[in-house]
Amino acid sequence: MLGAGQNAVLAPSNRGVALAYHASFVDQSGAISGSAPSFTVMDTHDLERLVTLAMPFGKYKGRPLADLPGHYLNWFAREGFPPGEIGRLLALMQELDHNGLRPLLEPLRERAASFDARARQRGE
Repeated sequence: MLGAGQNAVLAPSNRGVALAYHASFVDQSGAISGSAPSFTVMDTHDLERLVTLAMPFGKYKGRPLADLPGHYLNWFAREGFPPGEIGRLLALMQELDHNGLRPLLEPLRERAASFDARARQRGE
């Protein structure tokens, strides 16, 4: 989880979005300060999948991955994530949740909802 004085910053990368977080990375004025940040590169497609892909099994079957409760994601972190794409996405969601970054998914939720609404209007 990000501590006091730490900031999260999204930056474009050649694969999608890079999430940077580091103590004193951004000062009060918004200028970059401190030592070099740590970067985790996330494919934008993976972030979109979190809001559109439903959990395929278990207690929360059918619920979007982005809506899974933190305690459930933490259980996977302790016990082991399943293999393949679902495990990778659950690990990503757990990392976002653990660091208090769920709000970063809101624009993607809104975009997915508007896309669904347009598809329904077209009769798809």
